[in-house]
Amino acid sequence: IGKPEKGIGLHAGFGLMLTDVEGATIGGGSGLGNNFPGAYIGMTLAGEHLNNDTISGNTIGTAPEKPFTTFEKAPEEYDSVIGILSVGLFSPVKTAGHAMTIEHNTIQGTVIGLTTNSVKGLQMFGNTLENNAFAMFDSGSGGAQIGGSGAGQGNSFLNNGIGLLESNEEPSSGELNQATVNPEDS
Repeated sequence: IGKPEKGIGLHAGFGLMLTDVEGATIGGGSGLGNNFPGAYIGMTLAGEHLNNDTISGNTIGTAPEKPFTTFEKAPEEYDSVIGILSVGLFSPVKTAGHAMTIEHNTIQGTVIGLTTNSVKGLQMFGNTLENNAFAMFDSGSGGAQIGGSGAGQGNSFLNNGIGLLESNEEPSSGELNQATVNPEDS
């Protein structure tokens, strides 16, 4: 059996893993970002104490030979399983900033481009998520700001199976009241 030339996890299990780090900057502007091709998970940020972290100008995954057209792709046709995985109890209460800023990154050719869970104060600006089966899944990140009104603050979701799905793990009392079904209406 020969060595595969493409496919999930070809280069690494994890491209980068940070646990409980405050004020980290991963990448940078003007070509200073990192490149994470062929990792099972390009970046992982996890932990209760992550705060004021920035992911900027990185490339995760590689451009696929063909654009995304179906969920029935063979595993070797994807570059990574997850581009960025961010899980934790992030809290912008600790500092005046935001828990996490994800800006000007390219995430491509993954099964799941970006998944965030319980990232309070998430900001996401100017990113390109392209040719992923599932571009972004955000769960329980209260106060998430996806895109902005300034120049270059919009995110591009291009040629993905599913672009963006947001869910709330802990609905407010107002949301629960809105969701209450009147037995006479059902």
